[in-house]
Amino acid sequence: MRHIGTFSRGIARVAHVESVLQAKLCVLGRWPLLRPPPLSAVVGWGNKPNTVRAQRYALAHGLPYYRLEDGFLRSFDLGVHGAPPLSLIVDGSGIYYDASSPSDLEQLILRSDFTEAEQAQGRQGQAQICAYRLSKYNKYSDRLPEALMQADRTRPQVLVIDQTWGDCSISGAMADAATFEHMLHTARQEHPGACIWIKTHPDVLAGRKRGHLTLAQDANIHIISEAVNPLLLLAQMDTVYTVSSQMGFEALLLGKSVVTFGVSWYAGWGLTDDRHPYAATLRQNGRRVTRSLAQLFTAAYVQYCRYLNPQDGRPATLLETIAYVHKQCSDYRLLNRNLVAYGFSWWKRLTFAPFFASLGVTVRHCRSEAQLQAWASQQPFTLLLWGMKYPQLAMWASGQGLAVMRVEDGFLRSAGLGSNLTPPLSLCFDDEGIYFNPQQPSRLERLLNQQVFDEDELQTADAVIRHLLIHKLSKYNVGSDQGLPPAPDGKRRILVPGQVEDDASIRYGAGEIASNLALLQAVRAACPDAWIVYKPHPDVVSGNRCGSVAEHDVLKHADVLVDQVNISVCIAAVDEVHTITSLAGFEALLQQKRVVCYGQPFYAGWGLTEDCAGAPARRQRQLTVRELVAAALLHYPVYVHPQTRQTLAVEDALVWLQTAKRSDQIVTRSWVAKKIIQLRFLLRLWRQQ
Repeated sequence: MRHIGTFSRGIARVAHVESVLQAKLCVLGRWPLLRPPPLSAVVGWGNKPNTVRAQRYALAHGLPYYRLEDGFLRSFDLGVHGAPPLSLIVDGSGIYYDASSPSDLEQLILRSDFTEAEQAQGRQGQAQICAYRLSKYNKYSDRLPEALMQADRTRPQVLVIDQTWGDCSISGAMADAATFEHMLHTARQEHPGACIWIKTHPDVLAGRKRGHLTLAQDANIHIISEAVNPLLLLAQMDTVYTVSSQMGFEALLLGKSVVTFGVSWYAGWGLTDDRHPYAATLRQNGRRVTRSLAQLFTAAYVQYCRYLNPQDGRPATLLETIAYVHKQCSDYRLLNRNLVAYGFSWWKRLTFAPFFASLGVTVRHCRSEAQLQAWASQQPFTLLLWGMKYPQLAMWASGQGLAVMRVEDGFLRSAGLGSNLTPPLSLCFDDEGIYFNPQQPSRLERLLNQQVFDEDELQTADAVIRHLLIHKLSKYNVGSDQGLPPAPDGKRRILVPGQVEDDASIRYGAGEIASNLALLQAVRAACPDAWIVYKPHPDVVSGNRCGSVAEHDVLKHADVLVDQVNISVCIAAVDEVHTITSLAGFEALLQQKRVVCYGQPFYAGWGLTEDCAGAPARRQRQLTVRELVAAALLHYPVYVHPQTRQTLAVEDALVWLQTAKRSDQIVTRSWVAKKIIQLRFLLRLWRQQ
C-alpha cells in the first residue's frame, strides 16, 4: 500500500479520498515526534495559502506534489452543506484554474489524444449534461426568477457572472476585484439597450461567502439572488460575461457567446472572446492552440476528472455519475414542496426520514385533522399519505385546492419483511395516484404511457434484470434458495402466489376473484391437468397479516404448498404464474414466464400479460419488459442506503440487497422485540444527525 502525506485534516476527511488516490493518507505534523511511513507523494487542496507547507515538504524530501480539487460535476448539493464529492481532480503539474503555470488539463487539451471510447463518452456526456441541465452543483429550482420571466424579450439578455471573494480561481486567472467592476462596466457599454443580469455564486446564496457585484447600478441591471439552475438561466441569455466561472464553459456548451475577463481554463482555445491580454500571450508561446468544444469537454470531463461511487468509493464513469445526479435532481423536483404528512406512525416517520434528508427536503408531520385545517388556512401544502389511507381526507384536500401525494414501499424493498420492522431500501412517491390502484391514473402509469427510454436506460434495465435473476432478488428477499419438488413429466407447472387479503392492492386492483382460496379454485378450474404450486405471502406466513388458507384447503386445489422458498426460485421452477395483483407476476415477466392476471396490477395492460379482468383503457401502449423495468425500477422509486442515508443508484441498491440477503431470514417478532428495534433505530438516527 502506497502512503501519501498531507498537512490538511480536511483532505483526510473527504469521503473516499484514499480510493481516488489509491493510497493510504497520512496526516503529517499531527504527532511531531512520530516518523511517518515512507511516502510516495504529498497532496494539498488546490492553490490555497495553507498548501505552502506541504509544497515545501515535498520539495525538501524529493517527493511529487499533487493538487486536489472538486471535479466539474461535483455533487447534487453544495459541499458547504456536507455533500460528499462525486468527482475529484488530482493534478501533478499545476491546477486547472491557475494560468500562471501549466496544468495536467492544459496538457490533455493540447494533446487531445482520445480513445474511441473516450470520444463516445464525451459526446454522450456533453449531450446529457445539456439535456439534464447539470452543473457543478445541482440542488436548484427549475423555475426562472419572476423578473426574468417578465423581462422584455425584444431586448438582448446579457448575463454577468459574479464569483466569491478571494477565490483562488480569480487570482489564478490573473484577475482581481477590480476586474469584476471593469467587466460589468464593459457589458453596460457594449450592450446599452440590453437587460443585464448579475448571477451570484451558490456559496454566496448559502450565506457562507461574499461576492463582488451585489448592487444594481441602474434600472437595466438586475441581481439574480434565487438558486436557479445555471443551465436553465444560461439558456435565456444571448451573451455571457465571466472572469473565470465554470458557468462560462457551460454557456459554451449551450452555444452562447462568452466573453472572458480572466484567463480561465477554457479561454484562449478559439471558443471565447478573450479580453485579458495574457490569453494572447499563451497562444503566442504555444500553451493555447485552436481546439474544438468537444475536445475541451472530453479532456476536462472524461480524462481530467476522477469519478467515484458515493457508497464505497470505487471508480465510476462520467456517464454513471451523470445518471446518479440526474436521478437525485428528478427526485428533488418531485419532493421539493411544502410537504405535510398525516397519520404516519413513529416507526414510519423514522424510516422515512432518510429519504427526505438525502435530498435536503423537510416534511412536517400532523396527526390531527383540526391542525391540518389550521395549517391549510395559513399556507398551501401537499398532503402526504400512506398508500390509499384516509380517502375522505384526500377528498377534503382536493376540495381545498391542496395537492395530494401518496407513498408506498418500492418494488425492491428490503432483506426482510416490513411487518417485522425492516427499514425500506426504496419508497415510491406518487403525486398523481399510486401504482396499485388502477381506478385512477398514477405517476408510474404516466411513465409507462409516455416516457421515452433512451438506450442507456434500457441497457441499465437489462443489467438490473440480469442481476435480479442471477442473485434471485425480489421485493423482500426472504426464504431459502432450495428448489421445489420435481414436477411430473409433461405437466404444465403453475405457481400461484398468495397475497395479503386486506392489502390495498387487492381492495383496489382485484376483480371478482379477491381471495387466495378463490384464486386457487379458479386456477385449478382453468387448468385441471396442471401441476400447481401455492406459495403464501411471507407476511401471512409470519403471522403479521391476514390471508391464511388452511393446508388441507390448499391441497384440494394445489399439488404443492411451499412457504419457506424464495419467490424467485419458485418462479424459475415453473412455466406460468397466475396471480391477482402480486408483484410475483412482475418478477415472472423478468424470467420470461407466462403471466395470467385475475386483477389489474400495474404491469397488466401493456401487452405482456394475459388479463382475465381486463385492463384500464388508459393503458394504450405496447411495452417491452426492459421498458417496464426502466419505469418501475429506475424512474419511479427513490432509493436510500439504510445505514449511510445517502441516495442509492439502483445498481448499488441491488448490491446492498444481495449482501443483506445472505445474512437475513424470516423472523416473527413479538411486540416487545419490535419496540426494542424501534428504539435502536431511533438511537442510530440520532447518532447520525
